[in-house]
Amino acid sequence: MDLAQLKVISKPNTWFTLATTAIKMPAKKDLFMAISLQCGMFKDGATATPVDDSNTKVRVLVDGVEAHSGHVIFCRKTQSLAPFPGLQACTGTSGVRFFDGCAMGTSERASVLRSLLGNTFQYVLLNVGVGIHTIKVQALMDSGTGADGSPIRAVIGHGPATVEDVRLINSQQ
Repeated sequence: MDLAQLKVISKPNTWFTLATTAIKMPAKKDLFMAISLQCGMFKDGATATPVDDSNTKVRVLVDGVEAHSGHVIFCRKTQSLAPFPGLQACTGTSGVRFFDGCAMGTSERASVLRSLLGNTFQYVLLNVGVGIHTIKVQALMDSGTGADGSPIRAVIGHGPATVEDVRLINSQQ
């Protein structure tokens, strides 16, 4: 699964699909999934405010069932968010847009990319049955406005994902 393109999330409290793939399970097994992403939080305003608080969560769904660890915070800011006025043009009607389609100068684009952090988290879903299963990686930004009312945006993506089927030994003691 490839999460190669960065996306800009501008709509809060909505799960957006970053990538989808399918896996064929030949036998009842467990799925281990490693999701690696870059993530950063920004706002539109011209100046930073004393305290802004926002985060972006990621979850993995297999046929609509949330895999364990549940939703994990990939990035968070609890301080003044750097203003990036160029991200204003990244508001899609759906609330998410590809970063490559954002109209901003070269220096601002480079500054956004320097501000992203990378993380990897492991997810697992036990006892996945035989057949073809759909896997979705989704992200949600929890807050849409800063302390001064300026819109907040998350930039997320640009990383690999690994999905592996394994058979764990369940011992009962």
